[in-house]
Amino acid sequence: MLKYLKYTFFVVSIFIVEQALGQTNVNSPYSRIGIGDLQTSNGLTRNIGMGGIGVASRNPHFINLINPALLANYRDVWQDSTVKYEVGFIGIARRLSTKASSETDVGANINYLALAFPVNKTWAISAGLMPFSSVDHSLSHTFIIQDSTSSGATVRNTYTGSGGLYQAVISNGVGITRNISVGLEASYLFGNITNESFASVISTEETGVRDRLAYKGFGFKPGVSFRKAQLLDSIRGKTFVYSAGFTYQFYTGVNADRELTLLTQLPGGLSTFDSVIVDSRGKAKLPGTYRVGFNFESVSRISVGADFSFSNWSQFSSPGISDTLKDSYAINVGAEIYGKNKQAGTKLYRVGVMYAKTPIFLNGKQLNDIAFTLGTSLPFGEFRSSPILPKINLALVFGQRGTFQNGLIKDQYLKAYISATINDKWFARRRIQ
Repeated sequence: MLKYLKYTFFVVSIFIVEQALGQTNVNSPYSRIGIGDLQTSNGLTRNIGMGGIGVASRNPHFINLINPALLANYRDVWQDSTVKYEVGFIGIARRLSTKASSETDVGANINYLALAFPVNKTWAISAGLMPFSSVDHSLSHTFIIQDSTSSGATVRNTYTGSGGLYQAVISNGVGITRNISVGLEASYLFGNITNESFASVISTEETGVRDRLAYKGFGFKPGVSFRKAQLLDSIRGKTFVYSAGFTYQFYTGVNADRELTLLTQLPGGLSTFDSVIVDSRGKAKLPGTYRVGFNFESVSRISVGADFSFSNWSQFSSPGISDTLKDSYAINVGAEIYGKNKQAGTKLYRVGVMYAKTPIFLNGKQLNDIAFTLGTSLPFGEFRSSPILPKINLALVFGQRGTFQNGLIKDQYLKAYISATINDKWFARRRIQ
């Protein structure tokens, strides 16, 4: 069965790469701020189900892109010779509310593609394609202008945005000693963000502008991990592992090409281009992100961890963006529990909580984002070319961002993640008897 899954995966992967730059098409008003809704943790479905942790939390059956150091094998601890590949999807249901009204929107799309493989007993490499930020919003505001004759004209302002930034990553992780590993991730950041704004008297043509920003640049993330295993009960086989990790993500040489165009839109929705008033190239400055994590594991029983991250978004700058952003931080706590079968085919259950002080600063208030997570991994198939069964991974995130206070919008969301992780032996040596 795995043989056919392997070939099917590569065919599907080609389609995924071609389609991966799509959007979920779910209205998110706060994505008009800065470069959109951020998705910078690099967490895959396993990590998301555990509250987004991953700097120190390692499970050798899954790919970890949060800390490149965790890709490594530790000397004499885990000799992992399997190739892992994973493809993930996301579905979102969002409810937006003010004191006067509310609306609900849903959407889904491909979320990421990841691959990891061993080079030798201590060195492993991974590659992935995933979102960095997403922009998808549609807002309108209608008001009446009073003229000298007291007969008013109804005017509508409309704001829409689409696009986002994406990153292709390559990571290396190397086990230095039995307890220490280091890693380095290199990423290429790219993507387009388009914002349009129109103003019109109702039932007439609309005039406005289209502001399109195209980004490209490079990022790097060094990481380090320390783990200490201790056998406390040799009779019952209880082994405990204490882990800690640290990463620092930064970007350099990010270019931002800006094209600002005057538009006319007819009542039927057809847009015509009038003229390009700005066509320039500038530099964007993205923040650095520090992340530290701790993890405690009773091997094959339960794993509990916590991460803390900080990003200096107050230093952000980009051509065409004048939003005021604030430094942000996030706290992630999560656990992974093993089912009764403690072999490679066991079921896994996960739970977690995430709290973030976001970079968004509106009407004198910096927005909070809090969410609760649930997750599981379910094995399927048969043991053939790999000693580890493939798994279907699920994660649910229930969260809220924003508030009714200060004239803001309450954003309540449910995100559902599903992915398939396949482990396979590609580099087995043939022996002649």
